[in-house]
Amino acid sequence: MPLTLALAMKGFSNSEEICNLIVESAERYGPNNPQRLKQLSFVLAKRNPEEVFKGLYSVFLLSEPNNYDCQQLAGVLLFKISPSAEFELEEVLRMSLNTYNQSVEEWPWYLARRFGQERVLNVLERVLQTEKGATARRSAETMARWVQRYPSNG
Repeated sequence: MPLTLALAMKGFSNSEEICNLIVESAERYGPNNPQRLKQLSFVLAKRNPEEVFKGLYSVFLLSEPNNYDCQQLAGVLLFKISPSAEFELEEVLRMSLNTYNQSVEEWPWYLARRFGQERVLNVLERVLQTEKGATARRSAETMARWVQRYPSNG
């Protein structure tokens, strides 16, 4: 068993450790390794939902050039585990716009699952009315498209 997962199973719980675990896992195993997804889901589902959300969400704030693998893994885990953390929808959306990888549909799908498609689309519309930056606007537009395609039975 990899050292990081062994440490995780012994009681890691803070969001920074979770974020680091996801980045390391994505870099080492890629974003779609079924065994690793199962292991991480099992471990994270037993942790504090607030810390799990913060840790997975933090991955969407990293501005590394190759952030797809990390965000894909974090997004799949967010969508699968659906941690019930308390947070302000518009705030987390706005904070992630400039670093969000637009190929990762699970981040906006998680938000749609938590808050409902209509509410997320309304917030994204409000963001688009006030946001000036081109990158942030493209991200908000892409998120809106993903939310419209949200598999509501998912």
